[in-house]
Amino acid sequence: MKKQSSFLIVVFLLIILISGCKGKQDEIHIVPHHLNQKVYSYETNIDLAFVTTYEIKTLENVSLSFNEKSIGDIDGIDVKNYYMFDAYKGYDIFQLTLILFNIQGDIFIDSVKFDLNETTHTFDTDIRIQSESKKDVHFFAGPDGGDVFVPGFASLGFSQTLKSNSDVKITDIYFEGTGNFDLNQYIDNIYIDDKILENEKIMYKGDLFYLEIIPNSLLPKNIMITDQIIIEYKDANGKVDIGYVLVPLVFYSITACSQNHIDFILEKGS
Repeated sequence: MKKQSSFLIVVFLLIILISGCKGKQDEIHIVPHHLNQKVYSYETNIDLAFVTTYEIKTLENVSLSFNEKSIGDIDGIDVKNYYMFDAYKGYDIFQLTLILFNIQGDIFIDSVKFDLNETTHTFDTDIRIQSESKKDVHFFAGPDGGDVFVPGFASLGFSQTLKSNSDVKITDIYFEGTGNFDLNQYIDNIYIDDKILENEKIMYKGDLFYLEIIPNSLLPKNIMITDQIIIEYKDANGKVDIGYVLVPLVFYSITACSQNHIDFILEKGS
């Protein structure tokens, strides 16, 4: 009887030990993102963020998977850099920057795969990259330049002084999106010169106007977003067309989004 009791105690201790080891398995998660970028040169950078408990020794053999609706091609891909830059609640935050060479057309990237410490990991992505569109009308930043990074967008929104290169009647303003994510569903109001855009707004070539975009409180704060603002307009002949706001907009802080995502992971696991 004593031997049986001793055996049961040993088995019980082994179960606790094994459960403890399982609880300490390393993790790696990609920070959610929706990236809609344009091509402005031969090399296009993509920044991805990850949160992990791994001690990263090697990161190799990076590859991308393209969606079948992609139209175009790229000449190649390379890793520009990867590095840890912060830690939060037991997780390290690291950034992986990829370089895509000579993007042509309109491509959609569904996943990224790489070998981390000689183990292969695959992560879903939502990335759209387009060769620069040739449009007759563009909307440029005003005399003080444009705010490329807007890390407080989820709380503060976007505001910018703009001007057109032509006489137009503005009929609508919206975000282009990635095809999988529509930022417009999180927008409460759009203002031009402090008035809600409800009807056509006449803008003359070179005249400055003040654009404000106010998001609602439902916009998740753990998502990295890059998007393009499209302005729909009528020209002098009444023809409807669109033009891009030529400010590449980055609506996130990697640190803030990563920390918020870690909080999400911990809350989900509790």
